[in-house]
Amino acid sequence: MTRHPIYSLEFFSGIPETILKSIARDSHLRTAVRNQQVITKGSLGDELFFLIKGRLQVIDVTEDGRELCIYIINEGEYFGELAVIDGGSRSTSVVSIGDAELMVMSRHTALQLIYSHPVLAERVMKKLAYLVRLSSQNRAMLSIQNPYQRICTVLTTLIRTLPGNLKIIELPPQQSLAGMTNCSRETVSRAIGQLLNTGIAEKDRKTLIVREPERLQHIVQGKITIE
Repeated sequence: MTRHPIYSLEFFSGIPETILKSIARDSHLRTAVRNQQVITKGSLGDELFFLIKGRLQVIDVTEDGRELCIYIINEGEYFGELAVIDGGSRSTSVVSIGDAELMVMSRHTALQLIYSHPVLAERVMKKLAYLVRLSSQNRAMLSIQNPYQRICTVLTTLIRTLPGNLKIIELPPQQSLAGMTNCSRETVSRAIGQLLNTGIAEKDRKTLIVREPERLQHIVQGKITIE
C-alpha cells in the first residue's frame, strides 16, 4: 500500500500518528500540469495547499499588465495560508511551472489543526514572518539599478547547499526569473551566460553549480561587475 504523502511533509513533523491519519482522510490529492493556475488572485481562500511534487510560482500582475514572479514554491512547502487565516480573498495567483502533485486541505480542517497544535501555529507564524521579510528584500532588490546585480541577488536566494558543501541553484524558467527581477528574458540569459563564462558557475541542464560563491556575493554587493 502506498504511504500517504502527508508523512513526507516537514510541516507535520511531531504530530501524533492518529492526527495524521485523520488529516489524510480529510484532505485530498490533486494534480496540475505545466502552466496550470492552481490559485487565482481574488478567489475565495477556502483551502490550504501542500506541494508534494514539482515547482510552482507565485505571481502578480502590475497595473500596466506585466506579470511578476514573486517567489518559487518548492516540494514540501505549503501555501495559501494567508487567506485561510483571515478569511479574505487570494492576494496572488499560483501557477505550476511543470507537472505537480498537491495535497489540499479545507480551511476548516487547517484552522482546527493550527489552533489545536502550538507547534503548527509557530510554523505558520514563522512562514508569515518570512513572507514579510521577503517582501522587504524584493523591494530593496528592485531598487538596484544594475540588472545583472538584481539577477544575481535573486539567484543567491535560490542557493541550496548539498553534502560536501556543493552549492546549487535549481533555475526557474527564464520568464519567471525575468519577472522576479524586472528584466527581459534576454538580460537574464546574458547574465547567466556571464556567470558561466567567468567560471563563477557551471550549468548542468536546469541547475547552476556555483563554483565561486564569494565572487557571486561580490556581484550582489556591487564590488565587481560581470557586464
